[in-house]
Amino acid sequence: MDKGKTDKDKGYSFYALSQNAKIEQQLVFAALEPKLPPSKDARILDAACGTGWLAGKLAAKYGRVWGFDVSHALISEAKENFPEVDLKVADAAGELPYQNDCFDAVILNMAAHDIEDLPRALTNFSRILKPGGKLLMAVANPYYAFPVGIWKRGWLGFLLRRKPVLKLRDYAQFCRNPQRGFVWKKDIRSYFYTLPEYVKISKQAGFDLLGLQEIMSGKDSSRFDRSYQMFRFPLILLLELEKPRE
Repeated sequence: MDKGKTDKDKGYSFYALSQNAKIEQQLVFAALEPKLPPSKDARILDAACGTGWLAGKLAAKYGRVWGFDVSHALISEAKENFPEVDLKVADAAGELPYQNDCFDAVILNMAAHDIEDLPRALTNFSRILKPGGKLLMAVANPYYAFPVGIWKRGWLGFLLRRKPVLKLRDYAQFCRNPQRGFVWKKDIRSYFYTLPEYVKISKQAGFDLLGLQEIMSGKDSSRFDRSYQMFRFPLILLLELEKPRE
C-alpha cells in the first residue's frame, strides 16, 4: 500500500485513519451537508481529495461524484476504496481536466494550506463551477491551528493523564514571513494563509462570501482526542462561497 508514496503521502494516509481524523471528518461533514445542493443529480467535485473519504461519503448521496488529487499514490488508494467515484490525478493550481461551468459544488477540505498558488486554484474552481455554484472551503483556523497552535502535554502530563494544553506561537511571525512556508515534518511543506487573505483571494477569484462558520465539537469529552480540543477551540473554519449568477 505504501509503494510509491512520498513522506507526505504516508503522513496523510496515516492521519486519515487516526481517531483524530475520524472526529474531524464527522464534524466537517456535518457542517458541509446542509450547504450542499439538494438535488441528487447535482455534480459535486472533491478537490484535493486525498484518500477519498469525503468523495466516497458524497457518492452515497449523489448520483456521480468527481475527485482529484496531485498525488498518484493517494488517487490509487482512493480508487481501490471508492471505485464509484470518478477520480483523476491533477494539480489544483494547474490545468484541471474539467469543462467550464460543469459543477454545482466544489469542496476543498483541509487542503488550502497545501496549495502554494491558492489564487490560481480558486480561479480554476470558479471556471469549472456553474453560475450560482458553491465553493465550500474548510480550512485550518490560522489563529489556533498548527503552526500557530500546538497542543502540549509532556511526559508528566501523559503519566498523570492530564488533558493537553494549547500553546500559541507568534501569529505575526508567520504573517510576516514572505515565503509563508512551514514544515510539518521531514519534507512535508505547507503554506500559511490568514483569514483575511482567504477572503481576499476568494473575492479576487470572483466568489461572493455567503457565510463563515466555526467548526467545533458539540460537547465536551473526557478523552484526550480531537473532540476535546475542538470543543474548546474552533480549529477549523468553513467558508461558504458562491460563483455569482449571470
